[in-house]
Amino acid sequence: TLEQEADREEALLTAIELYEGSLERHPTFPRLYDYLSRAYHRIGLERLSVEHRRKAIELYEKWFQWEFKYGRARYALDLAKNYYLEGDYESAFWQVRNAKRWGENPDSLEVMKRALFNADPSLSAKWDREEVKAIESANTTTPNE
Repeated sequence: TLEQEADREEALLTAIELYEGSLERHPTFPRLYDYLSRAYHRIGLERLSVEHRRKAIELYEKWFQWEFKYGRARYALDLAKNYYLEGDYESAFWQVRNAKRWGENPDSLEVMKRALFNADPSLSAKWDREEVKAIESANTTTPNE
């Protein structure tokens, strides 16, 4: 209904205000940029959405360079989604691979994998090749002598 839509929009504007306030206190937290990007997109502010998505990508990449372990798999999947929205399917692919390697729930990966394979069908075969490599690598052991 129209009333429910107005309530949703009001809640979204409140969320944006809270995210913006949090961002002032935590300007290097990539997820806040990510959340704001999605919220701006929902209310039709595409320029702000793109700016915040690109900043989220930059901060996720820095976060990985700092070698933090907390949330690494989930952040890789979040980064993959942002790369996907930017049309950078190759980078998104490798972040989904990272998320898998770092233990992200396989069910969480499926939607992103399907979207990638639909966007670039060659990535499906590439995924299969990488799976074979990962299995072979896991089966290879070096003797401790």
